[in-house]
Amino acid sequence: MSTALASASSPENTSAPTIGGRITEARSAINLTTAQLARRMGVQTRTMANWERDVSIPRANRLVMLSGVLNVSSFWLLQGGEAISTEGNAGNSELAALQSQLETAKQLLASLTSVVDDLSQRVTLMSQDEDA
Repeated sequence: MSTALASASSPENTSAPTIGGRITEARSAINLTTAQLARRMGVQTRTMANWERDVSIPRANRLVMLSGVLNVSSFWLLQGGEAISTEGNAGNSELAALQSQLETAKQLLASLTSVVDDLSQRVTLMSQDEDA
């Protein structure tokens, strides 16, 4: 997965301040409309528009899918920072991509752990209610 935005950003430019702004920036860089991106993602246009306006944020699985469609790293979508050019030293680009993927995996693991803990608590509560 490339960590560069097409020609819309240079390595010196910083990204938009919010996840919605970064989604919009990356979508514009590949010349897609909100509706076209929504269709590629399999979500409603309204959902995509809400993500872009920071009304809501995509879940972890959609975030990973979104980063692939937009050709940016999940880490960049989440955290922003400087756009990283993939031109130049391939070793550095590969290392940056691996570091980004590792960070994304750690964040996804933390998110999934939280979901599993919540589900476990709910199952326990429901089991106790049935037993009572």
